[in-house]
Amino acid sequence: VYEDFHLADTYQSKMPVTLLGGAGLNHPDFVRRGERYVRGSLFVDAFFVDSAEPQISGFVRHFEDVHERKPGFLEAFGYDTAQGLLGMLGGDIVSRPSLRRALATSTPEESIVGSTGYDDRGEMQRDLLLLSVAEEAIVQIYPPPMPPELLPPDPGAGGEQPTGDTGEAP
Repeated sequence: VYEDFHLADTYQSKMPVTLLGGAGLNHPDFVRRGERYVRGSLFVDAFFVDSAEPQISGFVRHFEDVHERKPGFLEAFGYDTAQGLLGMLGGDIVSRPSLRRALATSTPEESIVGSTGYDDRGEMQRDLLLLSVAEEAIVQIYPPPMPPELLPPDPGAGGEQPTGDTGEAP
């Protein structure tokens, strides 16, 4: 992407150029291939696999335990969809129209892809994450990740502290 633009005038004037993009840039290859040229780029996505949020990191950890790989956005959306539908089943849903009505009035309690509900046309509404490249990794810019000391305990961790080498000297 960054090689397809003629930026000679920009380089001569020393004016910085920020690369803007969509969810397709949220991939480790983007950082590896783009090297220093993509640092500071800004892009949006609904799912960030390296999020520090307990709900997302718990989903990622469980998915990795079962499938031995990190989940992508399709798995994240599938999980969110299944969670939403499972929460609705068993109530007054007895037909497709009743399911449609339930979906139209539902607001997800928790969502790993930022789902906030549906509009009057039945389209999913969601909050997107603003991501960037800092040094050699993709990082979440907005909403700002919560500092670790303020995060609630992760229910998937079982209250145990990880064991093993922490890399710190005794």
